[in-house]
Amino acid sequence: MAPQTGTALLVLAAFVLPGFVTVLLRERTYHVRAGVDTLELLLTALLYSGLIYLGAACAALLAGVSTADVAALTRGQASLATYALLAFAGLILGPALITFTGTRWLDSRVRVAFHRRLRIDPTHATRSGWGRAFSHRGPRLMLITLDDGRLVGGLFGTDSIVGHARNGDVFLQERWVVGEDAWFTGERAPETQGMYVAGEKIVSIEVYDLPRNG
Repeated sequence: MAPQTGTALLVLAAFVLPGFVTVLLRERTYHVRAGVDTLELLLTALLYSGLIYLGAACAALLAGVSTADVAALTRGQASLATYALLAFAGLILGPALITFTGTRWLDSRVRVAFHRRLRIDPTHATRSGWGRAFSHRGPRLMLITLDDGRLVGGLFGTDSIVGHARNGDVFLQERWVVGEDAWFTGERAPETQGMYVAGEKIVSIEVYDLPRNG
């Protein structure tokens, strides 16, 4: 007998939503998605959901939760507070822990040593040059060449936004003046509130360290 629609939706939500929330948190913190592939997104969400449930199972073992307690949960015999706590753990706590661990791992010296020991090129984790350009940590200066030959630039910082994939839009939080020598004059555009650049207009992007007195 095929499962009822309500049951199927509940199972889908239970096994996909935690991972999907994790994917969203990663993309809004440190991970730039190289593209949109429905199957890949689904499999990634299921992977993170599996990690969250594995962590929950380990925590349950340490807390002494029995199979009878789990069976009571599946039969709807637990308190409302228990279900609310499980929802918080699956949709908020689990994804947040995975995201926090990912950011710490990205900046850790252990990751660098691990890659060197196994002779892994760290750039293999980045699936596109577009993703690599925006995978840096901290503010940077960017020079952007447009398809009409113009050269514009500014500050890409915490208030800047970039599209997920190649041809994605870019918003620089500050526009800086570019001189005739194709370099920054050191001055911000008067009263700048940022600069939007359409992805299809971008020919190339140059990334530079922010001057210490910038």
